[in-house]
Amino acid sequence: MSQLIQPSLSVNDTHVADLLHDLAELSRTAETVRRKIKVLFPQFGSDSWWEKQEEKVDRELKDNKYTTFASMDQAISHLIVHT
Repeated sequence: MSQLIQPSLSVNDTHVADLLHDLAELSRTAETVRRKIKVLFPQFGSDSWWEKQEEKVDRELKDNKYTTFASMDQAISHLIVHT
């Protein structure tokens, strides 16, 4: 029967403390990024999502970035061509 040999690893307290400090900093950074993403890309259908969509529409209307149609047939034809 063969015996499994486990490698040994020694780490001094300073390295452990440094690693824990780095992990805590990484965690704080990840939380900051998560909050920024949530603001930039709110959950679909949430109040903040609707607010961003309304702001987007207001800008598009102000900049005349929209199309009007004389009939429903024109609108449907436009949708078919542009999808």
